[in-house]
Amino acid sequence: MENKQNRYGVVLFETAHDAIIGEKKIREFLNVALMPIPSQFSAGCGIVLRFEPYDEERIRELLASNRIQGRIEFVRGSEDGGKPHMMVHQEGDKSNE
Repeated sequence: MENKQNRYGVVLFETAHDAIIGEKKIREFLNVALMPIPSQFSAGCGIVLRFEPYDEERIRELLASNRIQGRIEFVRGSEDGGKPHMMVHQEGDKSNE
């Protein structure tokens, strides 16, 4: 059974400008943090915005309303405390929650 406490979402950005603006706009409403991109992903700028999974819909709304381009993915830490790894998540799929 998956430990949901280890699960988190990330927004991947193509540019550092989008990452910084995204963090600034979203931080006004939610607890988020910029961090280096997890190794299993690739994005243009190398940083992502980390957020709690329950904030996914609000993150989507804030990205859209501020016209910020970003791709949402989900990550979970491994059971042994090692590197996080990607969770399969399809757009609009709520089965991983």
